[in-house]
Formats: sequence, structure tokens, C-alpha cells
Amino acid sequence: MENWYNSVEYHSHVAERLDALGVTAYDREAYEFALEAYQFAHEYHENIPAPPKDIELTYNISAHNYAYYYLLHAKAVFENPIATLKSWDILSSRDIGEVVYGLVKVGLLREHPGDAKEQFEGIFTINDVL
Repeated sequence: MENWYNSVEYHSHVAERLDALGVTAYDREAYEFALEAYQFAHEYHENIPAPPKDIELTYNISAHNYAYYYLLHAKAVFENPIATLKSWDILSSRDIGEVVYGLVKVGLLREHPGDAKEQFEGIFTINDVL
């Protein structure tokens, strides 16, 4: 069976949904890359740093992890990840959260109970981590 992520149907579906985003503050590639990073998240799980100890107990750890999946995947696939991310206007975890919630808005990712875009705030800046 063909891998769904490599199928024409998947790519058509993603293109259609990304078109529904309209004009955004971020390059379309930033959204496509977020989906790709999500597909490879299992490869980066062991390399995600522990969240800061001052995070409230109610904090949903998925935002922290997803933001790092995005960065770790960029580091793995781009020769100059900082330049690439900055060219897409991705400067911090907040920007990654905006991209993720854009994908939620058009139905390419799901929000779970307890998730919030604000959970991406203040995790890191690209310059501090890369």
C-alpha cells in the first residue's frame, strides 16, 4: 500500500486546505513544513529538552514538544536552518504556534481539549535555540 503522505490525494488535499488559509504573515512553506515536522516527530522525541520547571501543572506539553519538533526537523533537513526559518518569518515558538493554529483552522491538524495557541508563547526564540 502506498504511503498516504506520499500520495497525490494527500498532496491535493493539503494544497486545497492551504489555499483556504488565504494571505497570512507566514510563507506557505512554513505551513507545509509544520506538517512534515509532525510526520517525523517520532524521530525527535528523545531530543526534546525538558520543559522549564516553572510551567504551571495545567500546561499542555504538546505545544512545547511540537515547537521543538519543528526546530529539530529544520536543523536536520536545512543546511542553514536559521536563515530558512527567518525567510519564512518564523522567529520564535510563538510563530510556530501561529502556523500550527492556521493548520487547525483549515482542518489539517486537530486541537485537543486543553490546547491553546497561547501555550506556544515564550518557549524559545530561534536565535536562542539554534
